[in-house]
Amino acid sequence: MQSPPSSRKRINVSLSASGASVMTQGLKFDPYSPEAQFNLARFWYLKGKYEVAIAGYQKAIELQPDYTEAYLKLADLFLQEGRQEDAIAVYHEAIELNPNDAIFYNTIIEQLLKKAPSLTSPQKINPGKGHILLYTDSPGIYGVPQWNHTIASQLFVSGYRVTFAQSKAWHHLTKERIKLGIKHLWLEDDNIYHPTKPGNALSNTSEAQNIFQEAKPDLIIFADGCPVSSLAAKQVAIQMGIPYIQVIHCVSSDWAKQFALYLNKLPDIYCHATEVITVSHENLELLHDHFYLPEHQGKVIYNGRPSQYFNPPNSQIGNAIRQELTIPPDAIVCLTTARLDLVKGYQYQLSAIAQLQNRDIWSKLYFIWAGSGTLLLRLENLATEMGVSKQIKFIGERSDIPDLLDAADIFILPSQFEGMPLAIMEAMAKGKPVIASAVSGIPEELGDTGKLLPDPKIDPQATIRELADTIQTWAEDRELRHTVGQGCKNRAKKLFQEGRMIEEYRDIIERTLSNRSDYFE
Repeated sequence: MQSPPSSRKRINVSLSASGASVMTQGLKFDPYSPEAQFNLARFWYLKGKYEVAIAGYQKAIELQPDYTEAYLKLADLFLQEGRQEDAIAVYHEAIELNPNDAIFYNTIIEQLLKKAPSLTSPQKINPGKGHILLYTDSPGIYGVPQWNHTIASQLFVSGYRVTFAQSKAWHHLTKERIKLGIKHLWLEDDNIYHPTKPGNALSNTSEAQNIFQEAKPDLIIFADGCPVSSLAAKQVAIQMGIPYIQVIHCVSSDWAKQFALYLNKLPDIYCHATEVITVSHENLELLHDHFYLPEHQGKVIYNGRPSQYFNPPNSQIGNAIRQELTIPPDAIVCLTTARLDLVKGYQYQLSAIAQLQNRDIWSKLYFIWAGSGTLLLRLENLATEMGVSKQIKFIGERSDIPDLLDAADIFILPSQFEGMPLAIMEAMAKGKPVIASAVSGIPEELGDTGKLLPDPKIDPQATIRELADTIQTWAEDRELRHTVGQGCKNRAKKLFQEGRMIEEYRDIIERTLSNRSDYFE
């Protein structure tokens, strides 16, 4: 039961002039507790040490046999490793130890035993269609990596030979591509955003030379997290005469200052690109204004999401997710699917939650935060200090986003900057009302649907206040949530279908490959 307001522990959630930061003191944990073993397992999972992670989840279950989340994570990891029988065995064990959850676990087992739809590779790659190398500095599972996976997989099943170049990351997207038959070439880990150490990708040409010589692509698609991503690799492509398309997924004016020393290299890169593509008109305008892209150059292609996001809500799956996370069936669930990073605005959500704690609606509110990142422990500690840890569910990286959306009533993303977030598209497609900050491509994405919050970099207190007020208003009015959600869904159907996106890119790729003999002539 939630403690009364007078007994709640006050915390300090402060916003600095340079951006938001969460201030808290570390908490002491028992290293031999189930929670500690679970967190260690999650840590090793993120490091790619899957056998150690499996042992950690098993230890957590041994210490606490009714640890539902540990069962789920262990089963997910078995599934990721292709060990379906082991995963099902975990669920059966969970049923024996937790009979009250039998319906939930049996539902999952039934889903596993059904033949899941998947991409199937063509019987034979068509050599005449060409060899495409997708080269990216975004190896994770959020945003850009989702786009990378979709484009690479769809091109492959269309008969193209596809090679994928990124730094090593063993997650479900990588494994799906490898299973499909897409070859991967591994780049060295790199961080071009490091404040003092220049990134390898900005100047080291030898790595790209080796990759291009090994792959021998007919076309390179550079899937970039920012305008200067893979800078040296593009210079190598120019020198080697390899056609390339540049897709820039996020643009911030702040980066023009951070990467000022490299901006003079961009005009030549744009000049040799067969196409420079952004995901929003706002991002394209920033390229023109701050990154030397000529006014006559640049094209916008909106991203899109696959059909499962447009399926009607499945209440059975949604209820199973709620049961998994010990959320009451009549609760109002606010979902965020994004990495745990300051730029995603979790600090503003915590401040809004601090306001909502003193309102009558509070006991009905639950928050699901699906993602991993550098803020995890700090956010968990803050939630504990605030006395809200039972109502904020940290569930880590998940591949079942459509199912999480089925469990949600409201979607929230108060980011500091973005490109055009796939997470918002997914929520819109599922018919969820969206609350998001009016930054970057988000106003273009939501249009006149959802709720746009003030830019948190300009007025964070207004962002927090309007976020809290909107959550309360929507939580108290089911009909309003439905109306706003339908508006979001209708806009997503019109603008953000995956099939349309793929066709636009396929047209550019086919045109580029058909003219490749003229490249650099």
